[in-house]
Amino acid sequence: MSGPDSVRAGLASEDVATVLAAARRAVSMLRNASVSDPMSLGQRLLPLVDHAEPKVRQAVAEACEYLPDPIGEMALVRLREDGDIF
Repeated sequence: MSGPDSVRAGLASEDVATVLAAARRAVSMLRNASVSDPMSLGQRLLPLVDHAEPKVRQAVAEACEYLPDPIGEMALVRLREDGDIF
């Protein structure tokens, strides 16, 4: 999984391992500023704050540092009460 399109596709997968790998890749891309549209990627990550897998939610929490507002703040507000990751 390398480019933004494959990451976006992975984030929409029903397979937990695929979603987790895509979320971790999204964090890396955001951290390295190698994504041209961080807002769009953030909009794909935002629904994952309610994902059943805590590791996926943790990856979203890590991405929040690099997401533009209001997406990053919206995700953090919802994740702050998550006892599995904070």
